[in-house]
Amino acid sequence: QDQSSFGYYSDRRSRMPQDDDDAMWGNREFVLMQVRKNGYGLQRATEELQADPEVVLEAVQQNGLALLHASEELRADKAVVLEAVRQDGFALRFAAPKLRADPEVVLEAARQDVRALRCADPELRGDQRLRKKNIKANPLAAPGSRAPIFNILDIEFTQCRVWQVIAFGLSGREFQATLPRNATLGDLGRALVEQHRGSSVIHMILPGHVLPSPLEEDDFLADIFPGMVFEVDAEHPEACCQVGALHGSCVVS
Repeated sequence: QDQSSFGYYSDRRSRMPQDDDDAMWGNREFVLMQVRKNGYGLQRATEELQADPEVVLEAVQQNGLALLHASEELRADKAVVLEAVRQDGFALRFAAPKLRADPEVVLEAARQDVRALRCADPELRGDQRLRKKNIKANPLAAPGSRAPIFNILDIEFTQCRVWQVIAFGLSGREFQATLPRNATLGDLGRALVEQHRGSSVIHMILPGHVLPSPLEEDDFLADIFPGMVFEVDAEHPEACCQVGALHGSCVVS
């Protein structure tokens, strides 16, 4: 392949490891050892090893741009490409066309480097979820990414017409959030992130063991849990907070 065609990517790559014994680059254990130190060593591996999922994953986790030298099949593998763009957003340039058009993959690339959006399929340029400010504000981690995990133990739409949420982190720490009726998954995620203060993105496990995608950030809680939403008696609106306060489910301001 003509390396000059990749222009400004060259300064983002480490020097390729050198070894006089090219035969060693067909040895799986040797190649695994090399790509863990310098992912771009994948360039010297045999075609068979460039198509080996474990070898390629090790390479792109060390240097995302090593995706360039993965087999065509693995450049179309979403799990492999996600690992590559998490390490270097510009690895999106080397992903298969269908993945450059995948909003979840593009979002992960842009989280690592927002300039990677220029590598995305042009059809995604109008996607509001991929606007710079929205990417930064999205608190939901993509499946497979490393982020704190919150188990949503209890979620209730109270008499006060607010959502009361109780969540637990893996450490056992309890988190609570009170959100308005029109709250979204993103609003819930941001409330938990603010309390956690250890990461800008988190995983949330909803009741039923559901792990939402960051693309679902704008989904309303009322649409996800429709059976919980009810209308308060319009003739006695003051009763809602009286009942809710008795159960500790809202704070009257």
